[in-house]
Amino acid sequence: MRKPTHLALKLALFSLFIVLAGMAVLLQYQCPILKLTGFICPGCGMSRAWLAALRLDFSQALYYNPMFWSIPVLMLFALYDFNLFRKRLFNVLTLCLLGVVVMASYIVRLSAFWHGDYII
Repeated sequence: MRKPTHLALKLALFSLFIVLAGMAVLLQYQCPILKLTGFICPGCGMSRAWLAALRLDFSQALYYNPMFWSIPVLMLFALYDFNLFRKRLFNVLTLCLLGVVVMASYIVRLSAFWHGDYII
């Protein structure tokens, strides 16, 4: 594993992300994509999923957005400049697999949304 670079900047950006996410929850922010198009985006329900996960209610977190766990994985990769593994191929394959899983999850959630089975 490589040593992270620019750690202070990355921690500041992570802190900013946490503050903005907290403000979004407190202000009951609604997804702009949902407001503009009427369709959910891949991140819809992420705030509620994390709030449920923080209460250790993982079944509810998975219900709101089954990909809530991908955020810490992406943050870990970003912390290590997207070189988490020694071999570049492992980094690329891991991120590609994560992208495929996120899109597959989104397609399933979008299908449920179209059929009226998804609660916003």
